[in-house]
Amino acid sequence: GDIIELVDSGGLYTTSSTDKMAITKSLTIRAQEGLQQKPIIRMIKADATSARHFEIRSGGKLTLIGLDLDGRKEDGGSNFVKTFVRMDTDDSTKVDLFVYNCLMHNSKEQAIKGYYKTVIDTVVISNCIIHDITKEGILLYESSGNGPAVHYAEIENCTIYNTGREAIKSDGNN
Repeated sequence: GDIIELVDSGGLYTTSSTDKMAITKSLTIRAQEGLQQKPIIRMIKADATSARHFEIRSGGKLTLIGLDLDGRKEDGGSNFVKTFVRMDTDDSTKVDLFVYNCLMHNSKEQAIKGYYKTVIDTVVISNCIIHDITKEGILLYESSGNGPAVHYAEIENCTIYNTGREAIKSDGNN
């Protein structure tokens, strides 16, 4: 798959033309090795009503390494982004998510969400810090009973704090 490498230490990378980046292929977004500070990713589209950084769709695979996913439009601003990564398919095609050494903070809903009826082959979250999330930190559950089907999930060495609900919520079928 393709690789986007962010090279500015503490640099600000913004998206303003869409309310989400749809991932339908294999994509890695990573910080260049050796940076002193994580590159910051922000959504700043003023009229976005369902803002999220990434939406993994049918067949998509997303890998994030060494990033600061900031849910605010500006420093000191209020939470703006609903979810940093949403896995959302309308068929049985599997999706994958790998997140390593990332900071995720200030989201209006969840940091990571597996959406209604999505088939998730693999989700790995490792060495991450997730905080100041209005609802759940990681949500792999849907109250309708039609939640995501998760084949393999691994969450290790992560710190999740200051969430409005559960740090991690998963359905019993996962």
